[in-house]
Amino acid sequence: MVEKIFNALKQEFSYLGLGDSVLRPYAESLGACGFVTDDNLNDVVSKQKSSLEAIQKANDKRAADAMKTAEEKAEAKRKAAEEAEAKKAEEAEAKKAEEAARKAEEEKAKKAAEEKAVENKEDTPEWFKAYQTAQEEKFKEALEKNKALEDSLKSLQDENAKFKTEQDAAKRNSFIASEAKRLGVPEWRSKEGFSISTDMDEKAITEYLSQVANNVKANMLPEEKMGFPKFDGKATKEEIDKIADNLLK
Repeated sequence: MVEKIFNALKQEFSYLGLGDSVLRPYAESLGACGFVTDDNLNDVVSKQKSSLEAIQKANDKRAADAMKTAEEKAEAKRKAAEEAEAKKAEEAEAKKAEEAARKAEEEKAKKAAEEKAVENKEDTPEWFKAYQTAQEEKFKEALEKNKALEDSLKSLQDENAKFKTEQDAAKRNSFIASEAKRLGVPEWRSKEGFSISTDMDEKAITEYLSQVANNVKANMLPEEKMGFPKFDGKATKEEIDKIADNLLK
């Protein structure tokens, strides 16, 4: 009988554009009441018009509110990105000017030193010139060795940082998957992905996944009086974030 009710609802109210995920639980709710028969099927179905139209209106309002909120959030993100870019450009220009001034001072000092060296060259003994050249070579060699050590150390530090980041990410993803399973989040819902920011700790993740699990369970339960899935008319944070991200692409 549930299948008959479902097909009748689908045919009678096709103009509302309600999907199977709404109509089938609704049909199951009517079938569970036990009063629908082949004789009164058409009459019962026709009397569901107001209830189904209410669901359709709730869906439309929910989608419209989500879109509006997402657009506002996307606009705020755009403005923040533009301001950050402008600040970055301003800092780059300031750094460029500072670097140019520093190089000019270095060139000036270098030129003055060269002129001074030329003046004193004739007065410098040959043995001291040889000593200076040897010291300069030693200093240059020491600098090259130090540079090689610094490069090697930086490479090791980068590799360690990368390994730690990957290890932390794997541990975090494992925790999310195990928590979702423990809290009863369906596999199909887990595959859709979660809006979990990088600054959320394990407690915040557990609270978020608990809310996801509760929302899934709530949407699968019939309304006590009307006999159809519950709708609160509000978009979730996850839905708003997904729409905002799509608008920014």
